[in-house]
Amino acid sequence: MSARMTPQPSRQTRARHCLQRGGGLFRWRSPEVDYGRLAEIDANPALRRQPVRPLSFRNQMPDVARWLAVLGNANRFLAVVHLMDGEKTVGELAGLIGLSPSASSQHLALLTEEGIVKSRADGVRRYYSCKSEAVRAVVTFFDYLATDEKPPTGFDRRRQ
Repeated sequence: MSARMTPQPSRQTRARHCLQRGGGLFRWRSPEVDYGRLAEIDANPALRRQPVRPLSFRNQMPDVARWLAVLGNANRFLAVVHLMDGEKTVGELAGLIGLSPSASSQHLALLTEEGIVKSRADGVRRYYSCKSEAVRAVVTFFDYLATDEKPPTGFDRRRQ
């Protein structure tokens, strides 16, 4: 047996401990648990954990799941990252991502449909840019996860 594993008491040992304490076999108490602290928590409701506030996007879960699925594609996510730097045409974006202009255009159509990017026409060219501030926050958050820096300002995991 390794040093990390503590041996569990046998059934006979548990029965002997229960009988010595005057309890039945089903009243066995683990020696590792602080039962005094549990009784104190039971007596004082203020010591109990407060219920967790439900997430604010719980009612919009299908929309959030669809949005994350759209950003889950590496090419689309990379396109959004490049579009955060400013407007780009399909050809410019295709060169940056490493896809054909046709494939880039299909990804941009899906991103536009979801409201993540916007486009404007200038003659025969279309210019795309990132319009969603929520996507900018997600990209900034993933950038934070990839580095060892502090979280971005304004990022609070435990909003009250």
